Amino acid sequence: MENESSKPPLEPARLLRELVRTDAEVEQLRQELEVLRGCTEAGLRCVRASQAVFQALSSWRESSSQALAGRLIEAESAEQVARATAVTEQRVSELLDLYAECARPLQAALESQTSNLIAAEARRNALTKGLPGGLATRHEVLRTTTKYPYICQVISRRCKGCNMLLPTALAQTVARGQTDSCPSCRRILFVG
Repeated sequence: MENESSKPPLEPARLLRELVRTDAEVEQLRQELEVLRGCTEAGLRCVRASQAVFQALSSWRESSSQALAGRLIEAESAEQVARATAVTEQRVSELLDLYAECARPLQAALESQTSNLIAAEARRNALTKGLPGGLATRHEVLRTTTKYPYICQVISRRCKGCNMLLPTALAQTVARGQTDSCPSCRRILFVG
């Protein structure tokens, strides 16, 4: 029967695998959220441009109406200006309605992605708290200073973060279930 102390600790490795999945989910949600924010901002810029056009046309209509009244030109010309202005106002109004219609699902998606991101970050924080003290601290430091991924698997003595061939002693340490850092990229290493 195998001695209990000779068994490699499985708990940190399981937590690290789950943390890798959660980190990936958080990064994907962040990227999707940025795309949604970009779409929403582009729509808002479009609405602002439409509003500026509408204001310019309204100012033009006011000045044209005053000029027409001052010159006492035919009623037919005044009606043409009024019709053109009405058509323009209608088109701007349609653009604003179209944006509002498009913005609702974008806003809902933005709110949904934001809540998904918050939930994924909460799961990641819970997993991080389950790691042994030094490992949890290293993960947090890497998360704030290193490009994703922060935790990398060792396969064939290579760090999957930077693809460096690890020294034999380090690869054996990680293979025994202990965690260590890659000497090249400083990411946390584990055997999956």
